[in-house]
Amino acid sequence: MNLENMEMSQQTIAVIEDNPDLSDSMVEYLNIKGYLTWKVNSAESFYKEFMTHNKTDIFIVDIGLPGENGLGIVQHLRDIFGMQHVIIITSAFGTLNDRLNGLKTGADCYMVKPIDMEELTENIKAMSRRKYTTFDAMAYVNNVNLFRRISDLPNHETELRWQLNIQNWTLTSPNNKEFKLTEREYRLLHILISAQGQTITKTYIIDQILGKHIYNGNERLDLLITRLRKKTQRITNEILPIKTAHTVGYAFTALVTVVV
Repeated sequence: MNLENMEMSQQTIAVIEDNPDLSDSMVEYLNIKGYLTWKVNSAESFYKEFMTHNKTDIFIVDIGLPGENGLGIVQHLRDIFGMQHVIIITSAFGTLNDRLNGLKTGADCYMVKPIDMEELTENIKAMSRRKYTTFDAMAYVNNVNLFRRISDLPNHETELRWQLNIQNWTLTSPNNKEFKLTEREYRLLHILISAQGQTITKTYIIDQILGKHIYNGNERLDLLITRLRKKTQRITNEILPIKTAHTVGYAFTALVTVVV
């Protein structure tokens, strides 16, 4: 099965849109393209229906919903799932501030109405390729000794190092406090850690994590790192050793072991 067929046969899309004509058109078009779809017309109905559609992969969210607006739904989904699901915002408002606000809230893509259905499906495919592409952990590593089994390490070494677990997607601090990473957090850390202290350019990181030609990539990467730093300090009481090379990129500068 090729990637495109896998996307169509396995993905479920939620359409949260209060305009019945647009909602019906989206659902009809996406069904024709082979996607499974369900729809609601408000945030309230979304929260009720979502409990029975918890296998949804992609959310198309209109900002201008009655009651709670669509940004509330986006924030809710990101709080629950991190960056594991694709969220596309649709809106009649297309100013730069509107688009930036939508992306900062957590959307992967911001589309201004009227919506072109072909463009919508191409955006879905582009986001899906990043989701389904297997992250090859070995691709960024030149030194195979970076990968160690925790049982092979002496106690004093595990106590002094950060540990990235590639099976469980967790990061453990030197004071032995562990927390779960989202997909993008994991990929970011793996790229930086695999460089063994060398600075990785923002362009390379953005291409690998967010995709080539992504809108507002620098700002979104900076936001991801800021959130990860705060998350790490909140949970572990340690400062995440990611150093910023101004206008160039980032580096992970502490001792670390990648655990298989």
